[in-house]
Amino acid sequence: MKKIFIKILTVIFFAMMFMMPLAASNKTALAADADKGMGAPGGAPQTGGSGAPDSASGGMPSGGGPGGMPGGAGGAAGGPGGQGGPGGPGGDGNMGAEAESAEPVVSAAKSQLLDFNTVKNQDAVTTVFDFGLMDSCSGSGKEQRFCPEKDLTLGVLAKAVSLATQLVKGETPSDYIAYCTKKGLLKGSSAQDKTVTGYDSAKMLLSALGAKGLVGDAGNAAADAALKQYNLTEGLTGIDLSKVISRDNAAQMIANALRLSDGSAYIPKVLHNSPVQLGSGTKTIDNTRIFFNGGSAVQNSGESVLVVRNSRVDGDTSVETKPLAGNPGNLLVAGSIRTTLTLGQSQAFYINSKVISKNWAALSTDGATMVTKPGLKELSVYAYGSTSITREGGYGTYSDLFCNVYFFGSRLDSAEIAIISGTYGAVTVGNIADGEANKDMAAQLISSDKAAHSDKNAGSVITGGRNAIMIHSVNLPPYWTNKGYSKEELPFLFGKISVHGSTLATDLSLDKNVKYPDERQAYINHHSGSVIVVKSANADIVLDKATVIADKKGTGALIHTVINNDTMFMTKVPDGTVYPGVKVSMTDMKTDGDILHEDYQRDMHLTLKAASLTGKITSGTVESWNALCKEKGFKSYLIDPDGYKTVHGVNLVLDSGAVWNATGESNLISLTIGSGATISAPKGYSVTMTVDGVKKPATAGSYKGKIVITLTKAS
Repeated sequence: MKKIFIKILTVIFFAMMFMMPLAASNKTALAADADKGMGAPGGAPQTGGSGAPDSASGGMPSGGGPGGMPGGAGGAAGGPGGQGGPGGPGGDGNMGAEAESAEPVVSAAKSQLLDFNTVKNQDAVTTVFDFGLMDSCSGSGKEQRFCPEKDLTLGVLAKAVSLATQLVKGETPSDYIAYCTKKGLLKGSSAQDKTVTGYDSAKMLLSALGAKGLVGDAGNAAADAALKQYNLTEGLTGIDLSKVISRDNAAQMIANALRLSDGSAYIPKVLHNSPVQLGSGTKTIDNTRIFFNGGSAVQNSGESVLVVRNSRVDGDTSVETKPLAGNPGNLLVAGSIRTTLTLGQSQAFYINSKVISKNWAALSTDGATMVTKPGLKELSVYAYGSTSITREGGYGTYSDLFCNVYFFGSRLDSAEIAIISGTYGAVTVGNIADGEANKDMAAQLISSDKAAHSDKNAGSVITGGRNAIMIHSVNLPPYWTNKGYSKEELPFLFGKISVHGSTLATDLSLDKNVKYPDERQAYINHHSGSVIVVKSANADIVLDKATVIADKKGTGALIHTVINNDTMFMTKVPDGTVYPGVKVSMTDMKTDGDILHEDYQRDMHLTLKAASLTGKITSGTVESWNALCKEKGFKSYLIDPDGYKTVHGVNLVLDSGAVWNATGESNLISLTIGSGATISAPKGYSVTMTVDGVKKPATAGSYKGKIVITLTKAS
């Protein structure tokens, strides 16, 4: 018992040590954190969370790190500038707080409109401005004006109504008035600058909500009758609808229409700054546009199942995109919001939908709990026929500890890293058919979901501005008590990546060049453009019929292993010890790029099966890495200053029919050339192979030792 007690105390100690930096970085909480039981700093008091584990209001507390300390019952309202009681118990998450910045989050309208304080219907103007339904009347950037008292024109109204009908699909009509006319929402004048009355606006919006008989010559009495069902005038006390309506009042009417829509007509269901939170059971969101400023727009936890179908989810923040602080900062990504967040052992399915985040993460996972009972499932996030984007920084998704991420016929674009995978995490990237064959995914698909995709072989496209996939080892002491994840077992675990019939790519033009401290920036630059980066971790990477494209403006590497220096996100290999290493299998595919194995602490096992690789393959050493750290300016990543005796490198197997087109000097520690496999050189060159300094023919057979492939120009 004494040993168990000491072990528990040790875990609690590490958990508290991990949480302290996160708490310090959140001295000023966001007003948006009211759902976590926080009072708005210096503002109105807020009500405490319910304290129920994984509940909507008392779920993972801001800053909840590994083994987050349990919160009590929801507290009473805090005093002025104070805070309410703590929320419920935090999960075992390792990413921490939702916002790492003390800068308060404000709406785009408030921060960009110089005359916002003169607006009467501020919430409504914020809504239409966030959705892009109404623009400013003048100016740009943070010097715009809304002109609230200015008369509304037909052109502005038609644009607002047109875009409201496209809040999920995101299409932009070329002619708003023509679009509304074609949809039967408008009849008559097409003059852009014609002023419109309250009744004109109401009829158009009511028609978009599904009301009949209001277009054209319909009288105002018909509109009055429809307004009894759809109260578009809420908040517009005393307004005379027969007179020209102001932009301010029109914004209120439009916002009311969004709030009233049930999605059955032209306007989808809309949730503005009203996040979806699910702690148990099953919930389906369909034909809905969700927007949240300053935090997670969608969050599910516990053992809940969330299905988001034919919808769009946006996360935005006024906080400038900067590198994450605290422990998450070691991921070397930027941002302050995670648009969606899946926790515990919950399941999230995004079907034919779009998720957009300004930064940090689009489809994030955290606080996963290990499955210990039969019938339970690990945390999983699925994307089928969907699109996910992080615009300014961060990552697209993260297969964190005990987390699984699936992309089927989906697109993922991220300014920095598209997918991060950690130890005990798994990533599956495939085509539409793979999704329909996946048991759990198929169970959530309905006929219309599948009918939207006639090409079942349409694969996923995963693109990162820095890297498409980054794999690292998540080495957190509080998890060592889990069976299979002990301190002794951890070094033999690995992240799993499976890509079938899909594309992985880097595109440096997506990177918004967030500035990091000099040393970290130099380290980032060293592997920028590499498609798959593995940082001091074991990995099992299976590429089948995959397309892998490296941006040549970067490293040009398809696979790039490097040394990490962060003990929480690496597994250091003691000299003389052999760990599983990095396994890469390429089958039935053609690739053009280099394989750079700079992690001198473990082997890479590279196998080509009926595949073609054009590029060089290098095996780094401790000497080459240490020299690189000094030359490039990231000396803290020099973790073996006194050297490393054990020799590791690339073990290459060219299976039958495989072709390696060597483009530069390469070095391996073992090579197997199968029957019919070849090593070739560019036109005008020939291949020379030496093993331990002795020249050998590059023919079928097995070779071990210091293997060097050089290109000799033909005479």
